[in-house]
Amino acid sequence: MTNIVLKLKLKEEGCQDAQYGWQPGMNEEEAWRAAQGDWRADPTRVMECENAIVVDPNSKIVCVASISGVKRAEEAPRIKILGKVLSGNPWVGRTMRVNDSRNPIAYIKGPMDVFIQ
Repeated sequence: MTNIVLKLKLKEEGCQDAQYGWQPGMNEEEAWRAAQGDWRADPTRVMECENAIVVDPNSKIVCVASISGVKRAEEAPRIKILGKVLSGNPWVGRTMRVNDSRNPIAYIKGPMDVFIQ
C-alpha cells in the first residue's frame, strides 16, 4: 500500500472557508476534519492508500488517519476522503520531509522512516 500525505496550509486572513486549512492549536480530530476535503484527486489512487498523514504548514505531522473511502464533493470533480483518526500514532509531532510542490497532496511509496524525521 501507499501512504497519502495531505499538507495543510495556513488559512488566509478573512478566509470564507474557515473549516479548511490549518489553525494553531487544532487537535487530531479537528486536523482530520480540515484535511478530509474537498480535494481534486483521483478517487482510485486515493483508495490505493492505507493511511493519510496530515501535516501543518511547517511539515509537522498533526494527524494520522486510516482511509476507508472517498465521497464525491458537492463541487465536482472534488472528493472528500473518509477515514478514522489513529489516535496516539507515534508519527504525530514528528517532521515529514515533503517536496516543495504547491500541490497539497503527495503520494509516498516506500518505507516511512525515510520520510519521517
